[in-house]
Amino acid sequence: MASELLGQLISKIRTQYGIRVYAIQMDGSSELYGASLKNLEYAHGIKIIKTTPYTPEFNGVAERSNRIIFDKVRATMESERIPIELWPLVLEDMVRKTNVTATRAIDGLTPMESFLNEAF
Repeated sequence: MASELLGQLISKIRTQYGIRVYAIQMDGSSELYGASLKNLEYAHGIKIIKTTPYTPEFNGVAERSNRIIFDKVRATMESERIPIELWPLVLEDMVRKTNVTATRAIDGLTPMESFLNEAF
């Protein structure tokens, strides 16, 4: 399932944005890397870079970003008393908001502007 969604994302990035994905860095846990991910690697001609299993510090930026987003999801759900079954929608909204909010880390650009290499 995860590799299927990843394949769809890689295709979307290539067709909608004209950007080729050359490599993906991921946690080295064996449960994430199976035959379907190997097929995806071959089909898209990308390199899968696996970090040492169970060492989230090697994926520090991604881990921290996920933590920040999930903290925002929790805070929003608590403050607005949103039912727990709606958390995927709140998560999607937080990711979207994060991607269009300027940040000093990338010189005042939004993550989307940085990704596309163009201003909105």
